[in-house]
Amino acid sequence: LRIDGPASPGAGPRFPFRRSNAYNAPLENPLRKNSRPHEPVRPPVDMNQRITESMTHFRTASLAVVLLTLLTACAPEAPQGTPGLGEHIQPRPDYNLLVISFDAMRADALGTYGYHRETSPNIDAFADRSVVFESAYSAAPVTPTSFAAAFTGQYPFRVFIGWKLVDTMTLAELMNKSGYATFGIFNNVQLAKERNFDQGFERFTAFSGRDEAILEDASQLIREHAGSKFFGWVHFLSPHTPYQYRAMSDHLAPAQTEGRYARTTGGHFDIQSDAELRRVRDLYDGEVFYADDLFARLQQVLAEEGLADNTIIVLTADHGEEFMEHGQLQHNSMFEEVIRVPMIIHHPDLTEGIRTELPYVNIDLLPTL
Repeated sequence: LRIDGPASPGAGPRFPFRRSNAYNAPLENPLRKNSRPHEPVRPPVDMNQRITESMTHFRTASLAVVLLTLLTACAPEAPQGTPGLGEHIQPRPDYNLLVISFDAMRADALGTYGYHRETSPNIDAFADRSVVFESAYSAAPVTPTSFAAAFTGQYPFRVFIGWKLVDTMTLAELMNKSGYATFGIFNNVQLAKERNFDQGFERFTAFSGRDEAILEDASQLIREHAGSKFFGWVHFLSPHTPYQYRAMSDHLAPAQTEGRYARTTGGHFDIQSDAELRRVRDLYDGEVFYADDLFARLQQVLAEEGLADNTIIVLTADHGEEFMEHGQLQHNSMFEEVIRVPMIIHHPDLTEGIRTELPYVNIDLLPTL
């Protein structure tokens, strides 16, 4: 850990941690050697007295909190703010559970979260009959660290050590022990078996390929499990880079014949003008539209198999994406545009959509499900 002093006037937010170089490992080389967790940092000698004083203040404050809790224990219960999910959704252990996630899909790129462009008609319609979390965040800005939190219900620094998921209880394992068939298919090699992300999945695949192949394989797995109770997780790479021109998204990213990003951004890119920034954002929005179509087609498979009325569907993302809001591209920070993600749960028993301000971090996925 690094202990920072006050930020200088005008400086941006400062965070009490330093990311190792492993966080910047390119997607093409996810298992590179020499990636190590943080080494412990000894505080300077003059910090010892400050730490001791801080701990004394902490103990005093803690005692005050305990006393206050005891004094108020018999007081009338304070009115609750936003109702809990339990008031709207009853536990149904006989229902299937399907998590559908998208790589690098920022929440505010969707119409249901206020975006002004028509990027997500199918997801918006899904949200209208689901629980939409307005304040949902990822615990980390990169895929493996984020999913380590979502899979285990614990913060990454506890369970993602040496760039691997430790041997621990996972959501898939809990579901499997509860009688669910489990499968996971992920279009991201960062989630490889070599990193232990297959824990609890009876069927597990993580590769780098086309999302159409993911859709086909996921559809087949759903059909194979239609007669049993299942927990499945399907992860699409879209709208992650490379953002590509797609004819279906022409209303968002019109065809171009000139310019560095006329057809695609490639995996990593830089920006040299405002026009280029607008173009890559248009291409990203087009990828969101394509992801929306993938989601609709996977929903159609559930309907065709007669599973729409007994399957709880979760739509979410591992992290968001940044477009120079704070001087950076893609997802290399902990700013709002990077860690705020969509979190939408559809329960077949819901009679109408709900929007909630309940705070959510993706470690909450395991206890919620």
